Amino acid sequence: RQMCIRDRFLRNMRGMRRHRQSVTFLEIGNAEITYRELIVSVGIVFIMLILGSVIAGNITRDSLEQKKEYNTAISIESENMFDYGMRTNVGNAFCQGALEAVDTVSDPRIDGQWMYIYCEEKHYTMHTRTVTTTDSKGHTKTRVETYWTWDYYSSEEHNSKNITFLGKEFEYGDIKMPSSKYLTTVQVSSHVKFEFYVKDVRYDGTLYANLSDKSIHNAQFIKDKNIEEARDYMISAAGTRVIWFYVFWIVLIVAMVGVFYVAENRWLED
Repeated sequence: RQMCIRDRFLRNMRGMRRHRQSVTFLEIGNAEITYRELIVSVGIVFIMLILGSVIAGNITRDSLEQKKEYNTAISIESENMFDYGMRTNVGNAFCQGALEAVDTVSDPRIDGQWMYIYCEEKHYTMHTRTVTTTDSKGHTKTRVETYWTWDYYSSEEHNSKNITFLGKEFEYGDIKMPSSKYLTTVQVSSHVKFEFYVKDVRYDGTLYANLSDKSIHNAQFIKDKNIEEARDYMISAAGTRVIWFYVFWIVLIVAMVGVFYVAENRWLED
């Protein structure tokens, strides 16, 4: 008899303890957040913040190294100095000049000669979706709705094989080029069209590259900027990396906590 009373008492105590630990902390619509879920979510945020700080520290160190690299890079504005820099392994340099295509590309559907052409074919496609509406009396009605969109179908691209910069010839892929620009849309029927994006035959600006072994390495062209403007642009871009990381990391933390709250989390009730 005493054993039965004691077992009943222990069961009641465990039930009260479970109730206290899993009691609802906050209700948002049909969702409930318990105190246990709140405590675990705080732990998730704390761990993610520590991990994010470590990663951000590494990104910051890399950014400082990049800024130092850009600040110490030499300036080159002539063909002779560019050639001399490649032959003598001067290292990182900002080189101002014109980037031009040796052999141009064209397409019969558009006018002109270009360094690069990207053509995307799109088809006007019919889709269906189910739409549910509710009237003033609370009655719902479902219908199938038809709609049309321009969807990707295929693409093709063409580029020059060789380019020149400050009197030297390089392969097209040796340099990271400026982004292509939208040129025009050619519609061949009511359901088919072609969108064209191109790169000009010539760009004026500054090339940032490592000059060594009689060639260029890790080259990037910044159009319409002189050497000092290109240097400031690269330094600024290096400094914003950690900012973009923090934006991404905060969004990731919010998403993780949101998914955790939405989940059943029955294991917390044991």
